[in-house]
Amino acid sequence: MNVTGIHHIPTPEGISLESFILALTLYLAGLHLSFARWYILLRSYGVKESFTRVSLAYLSSYAVFTFTPLGRIGSEGYRVTLVLKDKPGPGVIASVAYERTLDGLSILGLFTGWVIGIIVGLNPLYLSAGFMILTPFILSIRGSLSRFSNGVEKWANRLPKVGKYLTLTGGEVNFGREPDKVPRITSAIVTIVMWVLNMFHIAILLKALGLNNVLLGAPAVLLVEMLGLGLPVPIPAGLGVMDTLTAITLKAAGLGKGFVGQYLLIERIIISVIPGLLGLLAVVHLGVRLIWKRSKDIYG
Repeated sequence: MNVTGIHHIPTPEGISLESFILALTLYLAGLHLSFARWYILLRSYGVKESFTRVSLAYLSSYAVFTFTPLGRIGSEGYRVTLVLKDKPGPGVIASVAYERTLDGLSILGLFTGWVIGIIVGLNPLYLSAGFMILTPFILSIRGSLSRFSNGVEKWANRLPKVGKYLTLTGGEVNFGREPDKVPRITSAIVTIVMWVLNMFHIAILLKALGLNNVLLGAPAVLLVEMLGLGLPVPIPAGLGVMDTLTAITLKAAGLGKGFVGQYLLIERIIISVIPGLLGLLAVVHLGVRLIWKRSKDIYG
């Protein structure tokens, strides 16, 4: 179904540097907010890790996601391991499960609103954005996500190597600790802002390539991109999976191969290549700090 009313758009001649920088800035701003969200959730679970360390661990996981076949699951496991080695104990896995559930609820809300809008003949933009915002916010207030996240960590504790880090601090492990209402609501608000920024960076790219109804098309593109990137496939950065889903969506909207190809190339640079390279720098930084720390321990 052509929900955008597009009949023909000529092959674009690329986008301006200003549009590229603006789209990249919005995406990186959302990425920085994801660091802050994880930091807030870690603190709410009693994990007193510094914001710098949290940010470096999160950013370095993008290198794992982008350049290795470990995919999304491997990148999450990598950053969890980094923090657990520094701050062993419960709460780290629960915090990641909490934020991933927030993102999953946002995707679910986006999808639900978009489908309802198409079925009943209303504007999918407002419904998809509304559901994307309200779904994680309401469930965060009720505290349902906390109990689910603790359940994930309890299950992970049964894995031998994971359980070792969770119980390393000694004493009774409190898997029942839940974030207070303030960090729950704060993390939900941060999630909403992250997704809005993500949607607008897509809208800017679509607009720069010649699409007029960008706010109508951006939610659909965001949805398929996040589904493609979130699937646990053993392919670096979901390469090919996200691109195929996005191409199908844009082609269904009536856009030509030239438009689709340029969008996919530019979007890949923004969401995969640049964060991945920044992640490699974070990996190098963490590695140098580890070597320096060990040399100090050995030689005094």
